[in-house]
Amino acid sequence: MLKSKKTQNDAQMQKFVEQEQIKLADSLPEFSDKTKGEQIRNDIRSYGKKIGFTDQELSQVYDSRHVLVLHKAAQYDKLMSGKAGVKKKVAKAPRTVKGGAKVKQTNIDTKRKQMARLKHSGRKEDAAALFENFI
Repeated sequence: MLKSKKTQNDAQMQKFVEQEQIKLADSLPEFSDKTKGEQIRNDIRSYGKKIGFTDQELSQVYDSRHVLVLHKAAQYDKLMSGKAGVKKKVAKAPRTVKGGAKVKQTNIDTKRKQMARLKHSGRKEDAAALFENFI
């Protein structure tokens, strides 16, 4: 009877593992590929060890959700470690003028005066002077 119970448990575990492999293949198709899948498994294993899992604990991960979480966490950490170099490059960038910088009041006043003069006189010379300030 004890042997029968163990065999039954083993069969249930095997069925569960097969179902989870199918779920994992649906969620992460690269995992089923021989070359890409091996690389992903190695990345997950090394990330798991990095955050404190033992080899025994990692060998007992059967649930596809756990594998997906570890994979996404490893991808996120890889992305964040790459961002540090970007911040350094941006920090060394030259300073630029901020958008929305105030224009000197004299230019605005001059344009207003020229516009008023053009409205009042309607002369070509006043229009030409106004357009010269735009350029």
